[in-house]
Amino acid sequence: MNNRIALLRKTLSLTMEEFGKRVGVTRSAISNIENGKRNLTDQMILSICREFNVNENWIKTGQGEMFTPEPENEFDVFAKNFNLNDFERNFLEKYLKLSKQEREAVTIFIESLTNNTMGAFLGMIPKTPEELESQYPPVSDSTHKAI
Repeated sequence: MNNRIALLRKTLSLTMEEFGKRVGVTRSAISNIENGKRNLTDQMILSICREFNVNENWIKTGQGEMFTPEPENEFDVFAKNFNLNDFERNFLEKYLKLSKQEREAVTIFIESLTNNTMGAFLGMIPKTPEELESQYPPVSDSTHKAI
């Protein structure tokens, strides 16, 4: 992994100091990583991937391309920024492409599901202390000790 950091840095034409500054560490930290005296932390890997658009799999294993492909459109950028999976990305893209009327219908449908679910849940909650005790009688000391 350490030699891939050196290769990445040289590919980007950055000094150790410039590279380190961009990921929040010192020049000596980058030197220690490249020389194998220090290992990359998961946080450092994430910082490098985010800052330089690097393929995490490439850093960890050497497999695949060094850089991740640039997003093709606004939805790809949005999905990347919010770490959406494919389903979430596709759902939002299709939802936003609906007409205003169709989006309102979907919103009403989702709100009705939420209200029905919450209504059913709230209906199960006892309304008085007496109702609570009748549904869930207190445990007596003798029953408690037997358990």
